[in-house]
Amino acid sequence: MTRKDTWIAAALSVVSLFLCGLRYWYPPEAYFDEVYYPRSAAEYLQWQPQYEWTHPPLTKLLIAASMWIWGGMGSMYGNTGFGWRFLNVVVGALTVFLLYAFAKRLTGSTGFAAIAAALLVFDGFHFTQSRIATPEITVAFFSLFILYAFYRYLLRLDEEQRPDTPNWRVPAAAGAVSVIAGCALAIGWVGALAHQSHGAVALMAVFFTLTIYAAIRLSLQPRPRALGWLLTLAVVCGLGAASKWNAIFDLIVVLLFAAGIVLLPRPKWRLPLDAFASVVLSVTIAMYLVSYIPFFSMATPVDFQNGNDLTGLMDLQNQMFTYHDVTVTHNAPHPYSSKWWEWPIMYQPVAYWYHDFRTGANVRNPNACCIGEILSLPNPLTWWAGLLSIPLLAYLAWAQKNRIYLLLFVTYFAQWLPWIASPRMLFEYHFYPNDAIILLADTVALKWLWDRAQKSPEEQKLARYGIALFLALTVALFAYFYPILAGDSITYADWAARMWFPHWIRGPG
Repeated sequence: MTRKDTWIAAALSVVSLFLCGLRYWYPPEAYFDEVYYPRSAAEYLQWQPQYEWTHPPLTKLLIAASMWIWGGMGSMYGNTGFGWRFLNVVVGALTVFLLYAFAKRLTGSTGFAAIAAALLVFDGFHFTQSRIATPEITVAFFSLFILYAFYRYLLRLDEEQRPDTPNWRVPAAAGAVSVIAGCALAIGWVGALAHQSHGAVALMAVFFTLTIYAAIRLSLQPRPRALGWLLTLAVVCGLGAASKWNAIFDLIVVLLFAAGIVLLPRPKWRLPLDAFASVVLSVTIAMYLVSYIPFFSMATPVDFQNGNDLTGLMDLQNQMFTYHDVTVTHNAPHPYSSKWWEWPIMYQPVAYWYHDFRTGANVRNPNACCIGEILSLPNPLTWWAGLLSIPLLAYLAWAQKNRIYLLLFVTYFAQWLPWIASPRMLFEYHFYPNDAIILLADTVALKWLWDRAQKSPEEQKLARYGIALFLALTVALFAYFYPILAGDSITYADWAARMWFPHWIRGPG
């Protein structure tokens, strides 16, 4: 990233901040899952038991910080979305900057990095998720950051001029010492002194063992240049897990990918797997525990939860899993829910908010005003282009021996296919972390076409016009669907014209 790249990325982030910030406080009332998260954020600020306890706390703490800055429930500024949603708009803008940086490293081109970031700016999914006070935009940001930090870590490893893996006797001895010390600390402090449950003792035994091993392992050799990105990756993995559990998909991917690098013959990168795993896992557990500081600080953190210690925390995790595995599956079918296979084809977007303002005789008049809706609709052009660019990414990963392309391709499915086994009702926003991967794949595909067109001036000219047309259509489609992304008031006829398929329609249509 040059200074020029930084300025371009910052400018596109400001554009995202401006677009997503336009009337982001409308509608003023809580809609869709905002009935849960802002309420819990307000309870954090008022030091009351949590109403929403089915997800980790970090995103609710972020919403609480937003409300602390700009107001919200019970605030002097009024009970409006102006306070609840502000920092989510900021996170959306930061995602644009991060995607630019990733695309620049991936393509080596300032122009195509700007294209990738612009595709996100004019993506309806990104737009709606940035303007609603729910966890998805934060989870997607950390999911992308995990992949980027891992990529940067591998690049730094490639710059190392010496092997970074010690003799096997060193990690074996360090491991033995760590296991003994970690178990002793957990049993002695957590078990005997704090009188915690077996689950809490086991958790802390794992945490202490990994932390001690990581400290011993990193101290055995001079600090590698890659250590900064390794620690960044570990922290981001922890923040992602503390936001929502599906960020753990990315943690598993990078751990398996790291193991694959070591096991493959003649690896491109020399990866100290033992140090990598111990640092990432220990810091992830630490960040997850830190996010529960308010839980430990409240006498009754959740209405049904009497304990605010490690035993109470472990019990809460079990309750969270049971809720998603059993309780939600017994709920009545939701009209906006969808099946996992419907997400890549945009079969059933989520209607977050719908209101028919027509009254009296105008109710039957399609040209009367007004209809308002917020539909979490990706940009059809870039989203459906992903049906081609994702397979192309796999082909290029094989043809060019590009392991980062392979990482993105594997992560796409790792963030998608596990939902097949989920018994709970599903929504398209569960697929949202793949939005950035689809746009990166689209950008790689455009770059591939551009490179192939360099054989002659005619092909180069055709490619230039083709890319320009793709971008122009992307912006045009965003502008066309903007009213049903932002909740603008339009006539019923205009609203119905944007419902391209019958299953998109929600309301009287």
